[in-house]
Amino acid sequence: MRFWIIAAGSLFFSMQSGVGYAQNAVLTPVHLTTEMRVDPVGIGTMQPVFGWNLEASPVGAHNLRQSDYRIVVASSAERLARHEGDLWDSGRVSSPVYWQRAYAGAALKSHTEYYWQVQVWEGGSAQGPWSRTAHFTTGLLAVGDWSAKWI
Repeated sequence: MRFWIIAAGSLFFSMQSGVGYAQNAVLTPVHLTTEMRVDPVGIGTMQPVFGWNLEASPVGAHNLRQSDYRIVVASSAERLARHEGDLWDSGRVSSPVYWQRAYAGAALKSHTEYYWQVQVWEGGSAQGPWSRTAHFTTGLLAVGDWSAKWI
């Protein structure tokens, strides 16, 4: 009988503190990938796919899920620091999916570095923080970009 009283007291405390419930929790995108790699160099596509994992805070929070996301892609780290997607801003997209999100912005150029971030919402209303800045560099994307002489 004591065990039940202690367990009930723990449950009550857990409910009061909010740990384990979405009301006090935040989802943060982590481990950002482009073409399934972290900060890749020389990707060979003009429509890369983005992905991320989700980390919940506080530790121990559960029953959380992404309801929306927003991806911003910029030509410079400075623009991205202002969350200014001069190449692409997906806007708020209602989707729980956090992998294989295809780029749909301005045409990418060969041998150029790009920067991106993502922000997610939990439960449709709790807006989370922006992710860290991720980046990728394109390889030579068009036949005309290759220049070599036969030796």
